[in-house]
Amino acid sequence: MRFDLELYRALDPAARRMFLLLTKVGYRKGRIPVFGLQHLAVDLLGLSPTLAIRDMKVKVSRTLKRLESVGVIQCGQILRVAPGQFTVTIQRGPALNSKADREPTATESPLIEGLLALGFDHQSASR
Repeated sequence: MRFDLELYRALDPAARRMFLLLTKVGYRKGRIPVFGLQHLAVDLLGLSPTLAIRDMKVKVSRTLKRLESVGVIQCGQILRVAPGQFTVTIQRGPALNSKADREPTATESPLIEGLLALGFDHQSASR
C-alpha cells in the first residue's frame, strides 16, 4: 500500500489520521464504508469521548473539508440517522488513486531523510 507522503506531511494531525484510514480502507475498493460519527471521532481521529456531539460534528466536518480541499475525498457528509446519532459518508477523491499505481521515487521514501542525516550521499541513500 502506497500513499502520497508529500500530501500526508501537509495535513494536520486529524486529517492525517483520516487520510491513512481512507487509504487503508479504500485501498483498491471503489466504495468507502459509512462510519458512525462517534466511532470516527473518538476511536479513529482521537477526539475526547466527553466532547459534545455538536463539537464532534464541527471538528469532523472541518477535517472532511480539509481533505476535500486537497482532493482526497470528493464529498463528505454528516447525516442525522436518529436523535443524537449521526453517520459520516465519504466518497473517494482523485488523490487516493494518483500515486498508488506507480513505483515511488527515492525522494518520496520516508527513509531517505534519515539516511541523509546519517551521512550517506544521495546516490547511496537512494540505492
